[in-house]
Amino acid sequence: MYLDFLNNLGSILVEALNTQKEIIVETNHTNKSLSTGDLINIEYDGEIEESNPPSITALRIEKLDNRDLLY
Repeated sequence: MYLDFLNNLGSILVEALNTQKEIIVETNHTNKSLSTGDLINIEYDGEIEESNPPSITALRIEKLDNRDLLY
C-alpha cells in the first residue's frame, strides 16, 4: 500500500497496490517517520468496514523500502 495522507487524529489514507483503491486505516500506531508516498505494509484485524472509502483497523504498520515492491 502507498500512504496517501497522514493526520494526527489516528487515521491514514492509503492506496492498495492490488486494487488502486483508497482505504482509511484507523491506527494508534502512527509512525512519525511515515510520509506521503511511502510504501507500507499493514497488519489488520481482518475486518473491513464497508464505508466510502472502506476502512480497516491496523494492528501494525511497517514502512517498507520501495525496492521491496515486486513488479
